[in-house]
Parts: sequence; C-alpha cells; structure tokens
Amino acid sequence: MKFVFLIALLFISPAWAGQDIRLTLQQGVPVTSADIASAPSVCLEPYGAPHNQLTTFDGTNWISADVPQSTYCLSASGLTANTNYDVLGSIVSGVPVMSWSSAYANDTTPPARARQDSMEVLASDHTKLVIGSVRVNGIGTLSDSHSCRCLSNYYQPEPREMWAADPATTWNNSTSAGYTNATAYQQAHGNSSNQLEYVAVVPRLIGAHVQAAVINLSGGGDFVGIGLDGNSLGDVSQSRMQASIPSSLGSVSFQTSADYLGNPGLGHHTVLWLEHVYYPPGSNPTWLGSIPPSQVSGIFGVVRN
Repeated sequence: MKFVFLIALLFISPAWAGQDIRLTLQQGVPVTSADIASAPSVCLEPYGAPHNQLTTFDGTNWISADVPQSTYCLSASGLTANTNYDVLGSIVSGVPVMSWSSAYANDTTPPARARQDSMEVLASDHTKLVIGSVRVNGIGTLSDSHSCRCLSNYYQPEPREMWAADPATTWNNSTSAGYTNATAYQQAHGNSSNQLEYVAVVPRLIGAHVQAAVINLSGGGDFVGIGLDGNSLGDVSQSRMQASIPSSLGSVSFQTSADYLGNPGLGHHTVLWLEHVYYPPGSNPTWLGSIPPSQVSGIFGVVRN
C-alpha cells in the first residue's frame, strides 16, 4: 500500500513550467515506452506547445524558437563511457542547437552552473541553457530503459518506471562469514544486475520497493533491504517487513519487503536490492526469484525524468 502511495505522489507532481521540450533517445517520440539500451544520439522534441517551445538567453535578451518534430539530434560519439554529461540548449540564428557540457568531475558533480534570471545555465556561457543530462553506458552509447533511466529531462519530466528481477528460480546466500548479524547485507544473489540505475539533472524524488520470498529450513529471520550507490551504507529503506519463519514451517515460503522514498541528489545513482539473514547463525536460506506465473521477486521503482 505504501509503495502505491509513493507512485501516486510522483505522478501527481505538477508539470515543470516553462520550456516545452523533452529530450528522448527515439526521434519523434518525446516519452518512450520501449526499452532503449544503446542509442547513438539524444534528440530534442517539442512537448506541450505548438510554437516557441525553446527559450534561451542570447547574452542580452531571452529569445524563443520553434522546435520542429523529428529534426534535431546530438551524437554521443566521442563521449567517455561510464560518465555523465549535461545536455545544453541554445538558439543560433533562430535555430535550436544542442551541445554537450564537459564531463562531470564524478558521478554527482556537474560542470559549474549559474543562474540567468532564475534559469540554470552553463556558468562559463550563459547562452547555453541546461536542458538535461545523460549517463554514457559502458559501450559509449546512451540508455533509457526499465533498468537504466540514464536520460534526464530538466524540463517537462515524466514519471518513468523501473524494475529488475533476478532470472534465477532460486539461490542461496553467496556469502556466509559475517553475514548473520544485524548490519551485514549483500546485494541479492550477489548479482550486480539486481539494482535500478538512473541519472538526475537536478535532485529528484524517487520511490523504490523490494519484494522477495524466502524459505529457511532452520527457521529464523530473513529480510530484504534497499541500498544506495553501493552497499557501504547498508539498508536505507524506511519501512521493511521481515520473514519471521518458525522452524516447524521452514519449508514454506514467506514474503519480505522494503520501501524507500527519498532524494539522493543530482547525478548518477544506483538503488540496490539487498538481502539479509539475521538468525539463526549459520542458517542458509533459499531465496525465490523468477518462478512465473506465481512468483517474481525483484526491485521496482519510479523516477521523474
């Protein structure tokens, strides 16, 4: 119930006023529904108004221009893999122009920005409006999919769904030493794909939910959690449900869940599906993964991008 509320909260957030544009990885489609895992360029599309969708500063005044559908794309060729960049917009001789910023200093530090009449622009050139950001994937292309929302719109953001489910039917804990205590977590199945990934051009609220089933023949307590940007922080979820399994029912599967609502800030972030064994020491539970149609464990979320 809580996660349904989180999704509703994100969906009813007011539309960002101002620029009537969206960045997309599918030319002509401002809000994509298909997973795009490897796009060579980012495209600019009109969104929400018939004319004068883009307004930028020319050094003296703010000027507007039409953004025709399926007209403007910016190649990602030459960008560095596993790196963030801002997408900048300007108007040159009446025509919208996109360009890349320099690379982020790290996952969360963009090139210096400034305010021009309350609008965020590149600090070194106020004629370049910050209109979005991307995370270049490991093969040097761009992604916008349910597992990697790695294109972010500054203007006209829309709720984008995310999910990841482990394809294995079952697994046991991949670590044991030091695992059965109150603070130690591992990423589910020891699988680095069991996470959500996104980039945010400005700080954005996200919601995430983990749901998994577990069997523990020894009985005891097992539960899932949610991690941010690696496992060093442990579980950051605000609510969680433990599978408290009596030994007499150790062969029965029990559900466990966790929820997170927060704002990790701008830049590139990962939201991890964690799992944990609390007691009894030395127990080795079996987690249930993808056993359709009856059981699919995973992490699910939404971000405005």
